[in-house]
Amino acid sequence: MNKNIYYNEISFIRAIACMLVLMVHITADYYYENGQTHDTISLFLNQLSRYGTPLFAVVSGFLLFNESLRGTYRLPKFFRTRLTKVVIPFLVWSLFYLAVISYFSLPSSLETHQIANFLYTFFSGYHHLYFIIVVVQFYLLFPLIQFIRSGSIFLLITGVSLIINILFLTYFSGRSTNLIIDFINNRSFLLAWIFYFMIGGVFAHYWIAITSSLKRYSKFSFIAITLLIFSAFIEYYFFGAYSSRRLANLVNIPLLFLSLSSLYYLTGNFKSFQNVMLRIGNLSMGIYLVHPFILYLFRKSDFVSGFYQSTFWLPLLYTTALFLSIIFIKLIQIIPLSQYIVTVPKPPKVTITPDIQMKKEA
Repeated sequence: MNKNIYYNEISFIRAIACMLVLMVHITADYYYENGQTHDTISLFLNQLSRYGTPLFAVVSGFLLFNESLRGTYRLPKFFRTRLTKVVIPFLVWSLFYLAVISYFSLPSSLETHQIANFLYTFFSGYHHLYFIIVVVQFYLLFPLIQFIRSGSIFLLITGVSLIINILFLTYFSGRSTNLIIDFINNRSFLLAWIFYFMIGGVFAHYWIAITSSLKRYSKFSFIAITLLIFSAFIEYYFFGAYSSRRLANLVNIPLLFLSLSSLYYLTGNFKSFQNVMLRIGNLSMGIYLVHPFILYLFRKSDFVSGFYQSTFWLPLLYTTALFLSIIFIKLIQIIPLSQYIVTVPKPPKVTITPDIQMKKEA
């Protein structure tokens, strides 16, 4: 099998996931700037954007298993690259957000419980960084499960992961005074996300066959996405606000992943749009890391914070935050050793579509 395949549709999905996460945080700031209340528009945007984080998990699973299936996985290189591209940036930005911006104060004394609470907050992932902790846990598990090559066995294990995921979302929740139990109940614990990574692996196993169907029926992608948007509206309207870890996402997210892939094929005649989305997808890790700092500055500015008083200004706040996040990433890249601060993949040298791959294998 060709080892140089780059899937543009996956980068397209990653861009959308990144943009959804940004919308969650923009509307969350609107909520807090308005006395912890949403209006109809901000609540709709906030709840719809809750698809973003689990989409990231599916993308991560897809890329990891695809690497293994194509024979490019090497354990030493795997841990070395994840250390430099994920773990070190996580440590850098955790210190930045917890200490420099003073979202969280360092313990003022050496009492054991204060140090323990600080370390717990740090290593369970402060604010949005919790998801990197989830991904790192999957990195530790991945070397054990990447040996599975049989599609049927992988499907069976993915079914088991679905059951485990449901159990952890249903029965493990709430705070505890025991830090270990609290972490298991926390959103940072892998088993509350495990199905998303595994279903990404299922897609990687069967992607050539899947994309053949997605391209054939790409015109239905708008219908599928519209139905998922409508289902999100119905869910929060009748059952109240929800988080990214709601049970319905175990069905919604795989469908949305496939629908967005199909949407990418459908927009094939709009190359400018696709190129913009692919650039955002390439910067998604950096945007994910830096955008809360931009939003922090927004709320600290009396002038900018005034724009949170009406949802009319949310599109302006959103596009400005996205633009400034990209500019901030570009400035960081000027700094020596910037690869340890923000991860920006190099543009692929070779792009091979699944259609071409099928011809080569034939």
